[in-house]
Amino acid sequence: MINYFVKKMKHYKNIPIFIKFKKDKDFEYRLNFMIFLSKFFNYKRTNHGDKIEELIPSYLDNIIYYSDIGDIENTFCSNFNLDKIYKSYQIFSDEYSKDLYLSQLINYSFVGENSKGTLFLLYYSHIWNQYKKVENSIKDKLDNLFLFDLSNINIPIKLYYPYPYGLFSDFILEQYKYKNKVYVSEGDIVIDGGGYMGDTALYFANLVGKTGKVYSFECVDSNLNIFYKNLDLNPNLKDIISIQKYPLYDKSNQQLNFADGADASRIMDNGNLKVISISIDDFVENNKLQKVNFIKMDIEGAELKALKGAKNTLSRFRPNLAISLYHSFSDYYEIPLLLSEILYEYEFYFDHFKLGRGESILFCKAK
Repeated sequence: MINYFVKKMKHYKNIPIFIKFKKDKDFEYRLNFMIFLSKFFNYKRTNHGDKIEELIPSYLDNIIYYSDIGDIENTFCSNFNLDKIYKSYQIFSDEYSKDLYLSQLINYSFVGENSKGTLFLLYYSHIWNQYKKVENSIKDKLDNLFLFDLSNINIPIKLYYPYPYGLFSDFILEQYKYKNKVYVSEGDIVIDGGGYMGDTALYFANLVGKTGKVYSFECVDSNLNIFYKNLDLNPNLKDIISIQKYPLYDKSNQQLNFADGADASRIMDNGNLKVISISIDDFVENNKLQKVNFIKMDIEGAELKALKGAKNTLSRFRPNLAISLYHSFSDYYEIPLLLSEILYEYEFYFDHFKLGRGESILFCKAK
């Protein structure tokens, strides 16, 4: 839709040039148009649910008005390498991905309570009608966790989880599926990098069925304790999921220090949890896997390293990929550029599944 506006306003002479890019005037125009348009959209992040900060649409708020808060163009240039952004932008296979990619780069530049970018299509989507159904699926509470029964939205899964939005994103928005192009199918072998409490593993297991397998990598004990509880709640899916207590990395047998941050546990020099890494290539070889159909990664900034440890698997099996980009500014271009070098004859797509900064996913599909 944004591309429609860009084409319609192609000859509109009053769009300011905030950022010059002489290599490609069409890219320059689209980027500056996106910045210009973003100055008219303003979203507020609010506390919602159990002290979880999410941006949930409030239709009592006016989001369309001019505001130059945050100095978009200078903030953008200080956060990103423009040449690498351009190279990544060129990789994408459809106009939707290109538009949303530029919009999310703007949105990601805003750390505080204000959000920018052209996210109004998601903001006003009817999909939010389903969010209330996820909230209404809460049946019980265990400490700081809610017990969700998703059967009321025709998903035969029960699980403990700390807040509704994660499940809304996993099961309703389906953030690890790109339209009808990149998705998990029955019988697939899935590598689930970043298992957390088992939500994505259960999502994938429900799709692959008894003839498939999900290898879910999670190394943080506090998350694993809930993960095992969630498997017991779903005996029909339990045997499809194999928990691997390792962090994915470029090389195996490296000692890594993790800071336990629940859904944002990450490698840190002063982390108090010491774990031993494994690479995807070594895992595939050690377990003599005969195929890998899908790789998902949401591993809190270790995606680039983990992908470097999967080069043989990517070349041999040519799986579909869904890789999180939102853990650093540089991931938005370093990960697409790395994969464009590794993958031969692939299509690349981009989507974003949150009104806030998180949940940007790079999708890759073999032609």
